[in-house]
Amino acid sequence: MKPNKLIFLAVLLRVFFAALFYHPDIKSQYYQSGFFTQGVINIYSYISQNKSQLPYTDTFNYPPLVYFFLGSWHKVATVIAGPDLTAWLSDWGSRALFHPNIFLNLLVLKFPYLIAEIYLLKILINFGRSEDEKSKIKWLWLFNPFVFYCVYAIGQFDILPSLTTVVALNMAIKKQFTRSALVLGLGAALKTYPILLLPIVVFSNSGWKKRLVTLAAGLLVMFIPMLPFLGSTEFRASVLGSSLGQRIFASGFTVSDQRVIFFVVAYVILVANYAKKPEQRLILPSFTSIFNFFIIYFLFGFGAKPSFKRSICRYRPFFRTQSPFGDDSSIGSLRYPSSRSHPVFLDYSLDSCGLRPTFHQRNV
Repeated sequence: MKPNKLIFLAVLLRVFFAALFYHPDIKSQYYQSGFFTQGVINIYSYISQNKSQLPYTDTFNYPPLVYFFLGSWHKVATVIAGPDLTAWLSDWGSRALFHPNIFLNLLVLKFPYLIAEIYLLKILINFGRSEDEKSKIKWLWLFNPFVFYCVYAIGQFDILPSLTTVVALNMAIKKQFTRSALVLGLGAALKTYPILLLPIVVFSNSGWKKRLVTLAAGLLVMFIPMLPFLGSTEFRASVLGSSLGQRIFASGFTVSDQRVIFFVVAYVILVANYAKKPEQRLILPSFTSIFNFFIIYFLFGFGAKPSFKRSICRYRPFFRTQSPFGDDSSIGSLRYPSSRSHPVFLDYSLDSCGLRPTFHQRNV
């Protein structure tokens, strides 16, 4: 098949997954962020004070910059999809999935992630050292099933901090360490994990004065959007105290009845090694490999979302998939998952024809 046709197919697949796969997280995020267009700045306090009047009352567990970004795009999306988009986001009834414009709504809401992914791919291609390497990077990414699943089927905004991480890597390779720290700080204002790479960038710089400037730059960009909210009890409980930011500490092993958190141990060793002079450092994976590990680890949820690995092993015929955020905690079993992430039109057709399959639980 000709390259142009392959690119068209890759774009078509993205449109297919974006428009026809639904996960309630994207609806809840945009519903809550929509209050930004109504002049609400502190969404955390607003939800707490108006729970009795809201159709969806869960807390907003993401940093303020996520709220501002999604809220801003919500305004643009309303112009594209029409005011009916806001009505659909506010509809948490049993018939919400049968909305006539649901495909357009989902496609428009996920559109910023397509732009971010295209820019990310452009940077990744530039990492290739030859035309052959660049070609492999392009095609492997364009038809990467994890990208289809995470970015378009689920609609995770994690592609945004992943983009900032890749941009920061590109700058760090060019020894633009302060700029790299600034971009990492921006990514950390969306999702915490990019800030974990900041010490590596800091210690890669030469001289303590430059290192302090680099460290301050990254931390300032991260915390500036949060400063107005630090005094809010609801913000601290929803964001700083949320389990979403603590799952990284879930994996570990036991030594003499003491729980050892694997990631923390590995991270401390890694940073301590970079704190040494270059000639004294142990032989560890390259700077690029470390950044790649963090991108894979957090974008695809292997560390932050323990249920992700088992969720991709479950299936429904006709592409009906299980959400990585489901409540099912039985590892190593196959059961009919709840309707969390699926192509909506197939759900309608299978139900109406009486063909919706059912799996009985069994051991694998």
